[in-house]
This record gives sequence, structure tokens and C-alpha cells, in this order.
Amino acid sequence: MTKKLIIFVLFSLLLNYYCFAQLVISGTITNSNSEKIENANILAIPQNPKGKMVFSTSNKKGNYKITLPSNSHYKLIFSHISFINYTREVKTGKENTTLDIILQDNLNQLEEITLNNKAPVEIKKDTITYNVDAFINGKERKLREVLKKLPGLEVNKNGAVTIYGKKITRLLVENKTFFNGDTKLGVNNIPADVVNEVEVIDDYHETEFLKGLETSEDIAMNIKLKEDKKKFVFGDVDIGLGIENQYKIHPKIFKYSPRLSLNFISDLNNSYKKSFTLSDYVDFEGGLNQKNKSEIFSSNILNILRNNNFISNTHSFFGINAHYNPNDKLEIRSFILGLNDKNDYLRTNKLNYFIDNIFEERSLKENSTIGMLLAKQFLNYSINDGTIFRAEISTESNNVNTFQNNSSSFLVENSNFTKTKRSNLIRIKSKVSFDKKFNKNHVSAFKSSFKIDNMDDHSLYNSKINIFSDTIPIVEDTSYRINQDQNSNLNFLTTFMKHYWVINRKNHLYLNVRNNYSWNRFKSEDYQILTSNGKVPFQGFNNNLYSQYNYFSPQIEYKRIISDFVFELKLNYENHHLKNTQSINPTLTNANRLFPEFKLTWDINEKKEVVFNYTNDYYFPNFSRYAEGNLINGFNTVFIGNQNLRLEQNEAISLFYSSIKTYGLSFYSSIRYNKRSNIITNSFLFSEIYSIVSPTQLDVANQSFSSRFKLTYNKPFWNIKYGIRYNHTSLNNVINNSRVSPKLNTFSNDLEFKTKYESYPNIELNANYTFNFNENNNIENRQQSFSIDTNVNYNYKDWKFDINYGFTLFKNKANFNTNSFFDLLNTTIFYNKEDSPWSFEVDGYNLTNNNSRLFSYFSSTNIDEKQIFVFPRTILFSIIYKL
Repeated sequence: MTKKLIIFVLFSLLLNYYCFAQLVISGTITNSNSEKIENANILAIPQNPKGKMVFSTSNKKGNYKITLPSNSHYKLIFSHISFINYTREVKTGKENTTLDIILQDNLNQLEEITLNNKAPVEIKKDTITYNVDAFINGKERKLREVLKKLPGLEVNKNGAVTIYGKKITRLLVENKTFFNGDTKLGVNNIPADVVNEVEVIDDYHETEFLKGLETSEDIAMNIKLKEDKKKFVFGDVDIGLGIENQYKIHPKIFKYSPRLSLNFISDLNNSYKKSFTLSDYVDFEGGLNQKNKSEIFSSNILNILRNNNFISNTHSFFGINAHYNPNDKLEIRSFILGLNDKNDYLRTNKLNYFIDNIFEERSLKENSTIGMLLAKQFLNYSINDGTIFRAEISTESNNVNTFQNNSSSFLVENSNFTKTKRSNLIRIKSKVSFDKKFNKNHVSAFKSSFKIDNMDDHSLYNSKINIFSDTIPIVEDTSYRINQDQNSNLNFLTTFMKHYWVINRKNHLYLNVRNNYSWNRFKSEDYQILTSNGKVPFQGFNNNLYSQYNYFSPQIEYKRIISDFVFELKLNYENHHLKNTQSINPTLTNANRLFPEFKLTWDINEKKEVVFNYTNDYYFPNFSRYAEGNLINGFNTVFIGNQNLRLEQNEAISLFYSSIKTYGLSFYSSIRYNKRSNIITNSFLFSEIYSIVSPTQLDVANQSFSSRFKLTYNKPFWNIKYGIRYNHTSLNNVINNSRVSPKLNTFSNDLEFKTKYESYPNIELNANYTFNFNENNNIENRQQSFSIDTNVNYNYKDWKFDINYGFTLFKNKANFNTNSFFDLLNTTIFYNKEDSPWSFEVDGYNLTNNNSRLFSYFSSTNIDEKQIFVFPRTILFSIIYKL
């Protein structure tokens, strides 16, 4: 508690210092006819070399506010593209000041504006352009440090970038997609001193003439390079050595030119850092959505990539990205990523099963190895201004090998056993698209994709005693080896056609049709290998499922624009046809659905928006859940499929409101209600800790309600955020032939404070309090956690100091009645002499040398409290050479 008190005292002192050492200059900007001028730029240039440049813009009423330090000297430049710049010097005291400005008409619209008067931010309807030099001091190392200083932009620890709370979904460099468009590789590796401008493009479309027809959720960030960096190789090489034989080698090389661009990133280390994580893999697969969630989360590589709590790590990664434009009409782009990881994991579990209130303790030591190769090739061909053809092919090959030492204290005898698993995947995907603009009122789009997946999984359990479920017909032996072989072959073919008819500016009519066809096979066999090496197949523990599924859906969409309102109505017809063959008589399921969806958007102004949305979706579960043969799913669980599963329905209603200001108070709020009908859930049959699990369909609904409210107060030198989140979920499961209805409630508070000073230490503070109240019939579980994460960085001459300290207090108030404290202290010291290509860095991780942290999970059947061991203390010394 002493550490918490110290942090809060520091936070209070800094907050008082930063908040009260400022004043506001405000007023109205008009023209010579006393008409209000909207979106005029106000640039404050410090006359003190240590000061920070500040900017603001005027609103619809011509009003502006700009916050400056007290007792300082600034030059104010008021500018607008239609008016002559107005300059005025001010010396601030301790009181707020009112300053009204009259701009004179610019009779020569084409007059050049000198670089010194260039606006720091230019705002158009869908694009914000930042002049980077107006916000940086030259001490920044990577793109992430530049982005943190730009108003409205935020960068988290993983490299995700948001603007006014919305996620940047695509990264471009010189208008060309950087690798797969994910921001992480770019913000962590592109040098800061090559960046000239940053463009943020809302409602981004690769096909420009689809903008205004199709609403896009994509937000692109385009990095424009300085002229002297477009024809030369740049980058850096980072080499480090540390305690306990730790090392890292991290070269980054970039080359840009009008016709050919090349990027190379590599990373070899055995420290706590990884260049390729789960989020990168999901982005490579095209992002996560409702339709592909099941496929991605069943991937053999996902469980390894999502686990960052390793106790040792050997990480090898490389990425090569190339763009070639032989002419203005043709673009060829390709990239390849390679990964080889070796990790060790250690954890213990305490499980409390609700049936008979049984307790079990487990331990797991795991060694895993991942080998992966990902490649994509793109071709964009603009036949003419209104005709664009695109093609894409991607391949993926990965293999995962794991070896586990397990134990369970529930069993009376020695419960130690091992599990070895080998998984291999080969995936090939291809896409083609053709967009055609006939005239300003008629546009058509065609897309088609094809994917092949071939997966092999082999698992072997090895135990000295029979620890397995009695459901498995195991033959008595001196030791027990249980083997499982699985193979899945999946094929998907999708075609989509859409025609856009712009009846007039306020009325649009869209017609489209989609067809998805898949044919899949799933094979499995579970058997025992005797000590004599004889093979004993388990009767009923094999599958040979062949599944064919066709989805056909014509749709009609109507868009109506009424003043500031956009109303979108969609009428969907769907035909689902599923055929499963695994026994003498195939199972056929045919379903037809007709349903509406709609969306209402109210653009109150450029910075205020209300969106109401209703969506409806029908879908079958993953085809492997229809496999009627038994499957061993862990030493204590057997899974049995269900061939009678039908469609599930998912309805969602959401309301979103945002009011955004560059400086001042911004507000974000959303509420969402979700209802899943005809749910497919799990049915459990328990005997002590052993269970038989089978999917079953219930004529009831799972429901969830969530709400989120967030306030942000921005000033040029600091910002503070406060957010509240609440989520309620009602589920349904079947346990021992009785329906149970768990209810999960989560309430979370977030507080964040950041400063953005040039000549003073900067602080980032994040505090979170989360309370979970879960109940399952007569069982209640309360969990709470309180965490604070602080980061202090300071630039002093040629030195950069960065200190990060965070801690989490966790309490499980029921069942285990556990209290835990986990803290993490990291620090970085960086030195670079100005104009020298050499830099030096000392990086310390987990300096308090904590060895484990605690998590708790509440499910329909048990409460699982996990103690997960983490990477030990690390100190690395690095030498960086800038090319």
C-alpha cells in the first residue's frame, strides 16, 4: 500500500503543477464583413527554444481557444486557405486573455505559403493531415514516439493506434500498404526522423470511386516521407547482450522510390519481447469477425501465440515487404513472414467443480516449438479510371510441437502424465475482385475467394497408471499410452456481386447476391498403444465426417439521406443447405430466412455523431461439432458431437454517440444488447472431475447487455480520461441433465492521465478497478482487481530515460478466498550524441523479479484459479547503428 500512496502523491503533484501553470487565449475569428470563419488554424510558435508549438482551430461560430503556459512569449499565426495570414506576438501573464481576429480576403488564392507558416494540422471532411515538424523536437526514435505527440492520436503498448477512440486499421507508407497493413510493425520500426507528414483517412476505400457508396469501417494512416529519404536506404541495426546469456539482433532496413519500395525487418532474441504475436496473426488472416471467429480460435497455432506468460523464450522472426509499380496502372505487392519460436511455460491450477463441490489441483510444465511461414502476393491493375482489377494469393505453412508434464492432485495414486502433440497446417487462399464504374450513377463490384486448409494433429498421452475417464475402453497394461490422430480438410468458395445505383444525391439503391459453398472432411481415431507396441482401437472413438454446406443470399439495400441523417435499410433472404455424411443415411438440413437490418446515422456536425444499428445473423456451428464419434479431449473429458444441430440466430441492437474536440471535453458512449436464440451450448455429464461433453440446442436465448461511457479532456500539454464499462451476460448450459443459467456481471473503471511536455519529465498513469460478480444457480463468486501502471520518461540533452512501474491487487472473495499482489518494474536508458549514427541502450525488465501472477476464470462448471509464472529479471545492453 505504501507504493500506491507514493504513486498517488506524485500524480497529484504533477497534476496540480501541469494544470494550473497555464492560461487560455480565446476569441472570435471573422472576415471583413463580420462573417464567422470556421476551421481557421491558430498556430502558436514559442519564442523560447524550449517551448512547445501549440495549435487549435475555430468552430462553426468562429470561436477558438488556445492554451499556453503562463509567463511565456509566443508568436500567434491565424490562417485559412481563403484569407491572408495574420500574425501577432503575445506575452502571457497569469490571466486568461480575449483576442478577436479579422482576416482579410486573399485575392491571390494560388499564392504560396512558406513552410514556416504551414498549418500544423489541416482538416478536410475525411482526412486529417499532421505537419510532423510542428510537434516534435528531433529526439524521437521511432514512429510511435511521433504519433504520441500528435493531437487525437494514441498508441498503446502493442502498437495499436487510435484516433479519437477509433482504431487505425491500415498503415500506408507513401500511399502503399506496409506489409499487411497492421500498424504494429510500422510504429515500432519506422525511424522517426524520416517522417514528414501523417495523414489519417476516415472511411478508407482501396477503390476510390466506392467512397460515398459503401460505408467503410477502415481508417487508414498514411506516412509521408521526407524528400531526401525517398531515394536512399535508411533504418538501423540493434544488437544487444544481457545477463544469463541473453541476446538480441534486430535489423530494420527500408528503401523507398517511386517505382520500387523494399522493407526488411528481422528479430532474433531470447528475451521477453516478440515481434510477431497473436494480433499480428489475426490481422494476417483478415481480422476477427463473427463468421471467422470459430475458425481462427480453433487454429492449432492460436493457443501458443496468445500465451505471453512464458518463463523462457527463443524468438526468430523476419519479414520482407516489396512494392513494384512498373507503370501508373499496375501495382505488384508481396510480403513474406517467417517465425520460429521456442518457449517454456509453467502454471498451477486450483479448480472448484460446482457438482459435488469437488476441488482439484493441477500443475503444468510445457515446452513448445512453432515454425511458421506466411506469404502474400497482390496485384492491382487499373484498366482505366473506372475499371479496377485486383488479385491476391496467400499461403501459410505452420507446425506446432508441444510437450507437457502434467499432474493432478485429485487422483489418489501418482497422477503424473505427459502429453505430446504435433500439429501441421497448410493453407492456400486466393481472391479476385473487379470494380467497374459505368457512370456517376451506376457502379458494380464482383469478388470471389477460394481457400483450402489441410490440418493434421497427433496427440499422445503417457501415464504409469490409468488416469483416464471410464468412458474410454482402456485395456489394462503396465503403463498407458493413448494416441489420437486427427485430419481436417476444408474447402471454401465464395462469390459476391453488388450493383450500386445512385438514383439521386439523397437516394441510393443497392442490389447484391452472395453464395458460399464449402465441402469439408474430418477424420479422427483414438486408440491405445500397448507396451508390446500392439494397437488397440477404441470402438466408437473414430470419425469420418464429410460435410457440404451452401449459403445463398440475395439482398436489397436502400440508403436515404435526409439533411444530416443517413438511413440504411437492408432486406436479406437466406437459404442454408447443409448435408452431413457419416453413417448409412446422410443428414440433410434446409432452412430459409427473410429478415431486415437497418442503420441510422446522425452527423450532427463534423465532430458529433449518433449511430443506431440493428443487425441479424443466422449461422451453423463449426462442422466438426456434428461428428458423432467420441473424441478424447483431455485426460478427464470425452467429447461427442451432435448431428441434429440447426441454425442459431444472433440479433444485436446498438446505440453510439460521440462528441469530439481536439482540445477540451470529448465524450463517447455506447450501449449494446445482444440476443442469441436457438442456442447451441454444451451439455455436461459429470462423474467427479470426469465429464462427457456434447453440443445441444435449446429453445432459449443467451442475452447480454453492455454499456460504455468515456470522458476525455485534452489540453496541449496534458490529457485526462475516465471511462466506465458494464457488461451483463446470461447464459444457458445443461449439467447432469438439468439446465443451469450462469449470470456474469463485470463493472470496470478506467482512469488515464498523460502529459506531453518538451522540456520536463512526462508521466503516463493508468488506473483500473474491475469488479466481477458471477453466479450459477446457488453459487456466487466475487472477484476484484485494482491495478496501476505508471510510465515516466524524460529527455535530458543526449539522454532518454524511461521508467515503467505497475502493480495489480487481486482478490477472489469466494471459494479460494485469495489475495495476491503482482508488480513489474521496467526501465530503459538510451544515449545518442546528436548527429552520431551510434546509439547505446540499457533495457531492464522485471527488475523486482516477481515470478508469477494470479488469474481467475468463472465458467458454467467450475472456477479455475491459475498461477502463471512469468519471464524472470532481464538486463540487456544494446548498441544501435543508424544507416
